[in-house]
Parts: sequence; structure tokens; C-alpha cells
Amino acid sequence: MRMPWIFAVGLGFLVPQPVPVVAQAPDPSVVREGPIDHDVYLAGTSVELRGPIDGDAVLAGGHVATEGDITGSVIAAGGTVEVRGTVKRSVRVAGGDVTAAAEVGRDLTAAGGTVTLSRDSRVSGNAWIAAAHAAVNGAVGKDLDVLGVDIALSGTIDGDANLRGRWITIGPNAVIHGHLTYESDTEAEIAPGAHIDGGITRGAWAAPRRASAAMHVAGYAAKIVLALGLLASGLLFILVFPGYSLNAARLIGLRPLASAGLGFALLIATPVAFVIAMVSMLGAILGLVVLAAYFISLLLAVLTATIYLGDAVLRLAGRGPVTGFGRRLAALILGIVALMILGGVPFVGFFVVLAVFVFGLGAFYLEAAERY
Repeated sequence: MRMPWIFAVGLGFLVPQPVPVVAQAPDPSVVREGPIDHDVYLAGTSVELRGPIDGDAVLAGGHVATEGDITGSVIAAGGTVEVRGTVKRSVRVAGGDVTAAAEVGRDLTAAGGTVTLSRDSRVSGNAWIAAAHAAVNGAVGKDLDVLGVDIALSGTIDGDANLRGRWITIGPNAVIHGHLTYESDTEAEIAPGAHIDGGITRGAWAAPRRASAAMHVAGYAAKIVLALGLLASGLLFILVFPGYSLNAARLIGLRPLASAGLGFALLIATPVAFVIAMVSMLGAILGLVVLAAYFISLLLAVLTATIYLGDAVLRLAGRGPVTGFGRRLAALILGIVALMILGGVPFVGFFVVLAVFVFGLGAFYLEAAERY
């Protein structure tokens, strides 16, 4: 049985759990000992739970450890997570360093920087592991799925083993009663003593290509969302302040040095003033107001600069200066398109975005100075 990775890892943390009978409030260090005849919820910098527990255990902390018999499931998250003893149902854990050394009655789902199934661990059902470094030394009663960078398998798998990673090692003590399928850009190191009943199938490691494709899709989606947001904000800008928006944009061309000087000063000085204001309580309140106004000003600066860019494109196309609402809207759309294209050019894009902030911010406040 194979399960999509996002679903497999997220399953343990998204499935609704029963309302706890008893919950322990966060504390620097929490130690609970059984026997306990109900569900236990604990959180703290260090959490230790020692059974027997007649119920589920939900734990979170910097260091989390369980030991003894637990009749329900274990859900745990922390910097270091250790699950020992016996868990009659499922185990779902995540952390920087995860160790499972328990008898698990059902399935195991684990995610972390390092995930280790120790030699005395036994998972009766399926095991799903996602980790940078994964070591499977124990026994899995059904199928094993592992996604990672460095994967080492030396345990016993009664079902199929599906491994996807950069480096895969099958130790001499490994026993796989089903089929071994692995995806990697390097050939797996399989020790001569390893016992694999169902044969071996190797495929190309598709993770880097999938990650690259996902990043490209996410990047394009972010640009589309940004462009739509700028269009909506710009439309509101030119509708509410038709004269102001047009005059501020024109000041970039009419007074470029003044716009650049004032814009650069405001871009640098405002964050410095905010930091200084945060020293005192009264200054902190004023600083937060200034910071909010600063971010709004940056948005208006971008809109001012995009209208100027669109106006420049229209002039180059021989369409004349921007006057009515239709021309201002056309200038806004063309400016946004130009900004998206130029901003995406490597190295050059950084200076384009910086120029947009500097000139737009300066021109916007120059127009404010002339009006008010």
C-alpha cells in the first residue's frame, strides 16, 4: 500500500482527536506517571510520560519521551522525540530528532530531520517516514515508505519497501519479503547478505524535478496574485485620487532628481526612525503607526511608478499623454506588466524594483508637499 506523502505526513496532525478528559497546561518540565485511565495532553520544554496509560497521548515540547504501555495512539512533536514501550494503536510523530523503539499495534507516521526505528521496534502496520536522515533497523509488518536524503535499511519488512532518496543503503541484515522499489540518482548500495524476496526495481529520482517544477509554478502563481493585487489597488487609487495619482506619476519625469533624493531618504530613514521609536512605550505606539504608514506608502509608491512606466510605454507607442480614466487604466496595466517583466530579469530586476520604490516614494510625497 502506498500513500501520497503530504497526506501520509499530515494525517497524524490533521485527524480530529477526541476532546481530552484532562489537559496539562504548558510548564517548563512535565513528568506524568501512570497508571492513568484517560487521555493525556501534555506540553512543556521537557515532557516525559510513563505508562500504563489507558487512552491516547498528545505531547509537545523541546524534549518528548514516552515509556510503558499506552492503549491508544501517540501524537507527539518536539525538538527530540522518543517513543518507547508499547503503543496499541498508531504513532504519529514529528521533530528534529525522532526515535521509535516501541511495539506499535497499527501504523507509524514520522517526519523529522533524523528518524530512527531502533532494532527493538516493531510496527504491525504500515510505516511512512519523511526525513533528511532515515534509519530503519526494526521490523515493519506491512509496507514501508521512506522519503529522504540519506536512507539506511537494515531491518525486516514483511511487505514492500518503497524508498526515495539521494543515498540509499541496504544493510547485510536487511530482510524484505516483498518488492524493493527505489528512486535515486545514484545506485543503491545493497550488501551481499541482504535478503530481498520480491526483486528490485530502480527508477529515476524525480524529487528534484518535481520540486523545481513546483517552485516554478508557485513563482508564477505568486506573480499573478501580486499583479492582480496591484491592479485592484491601482484601480482604487486612480478612482479615489484621479488627479493626485496622475500628477504624482508625472513628477517622476518632471523632477527625477528630487524624486530620487526624497524617495531614497524616506526609504532608509523611516525604518531607522521606527527602531529608535521602539525604545519607549509611547514611542513604540507612534513607531507602529509610522511603520503601518510606511508600508502603505510603499504600495502607493509602486502604484505611482507603475503609472509612470505605463505612461512612458504609451508615449513610446505614440498614444500621447495619459489624460482620461481609460488612459490611466491602460497606463496602470501596462506599467504592472512592465514591472513584472523587468523585475523578473536576473540581477537587473533588483535595481528595477529598488528604482520603483525610490522614485515612486519620492514623487508621491513631492506631490503631497505641493498640494498641502
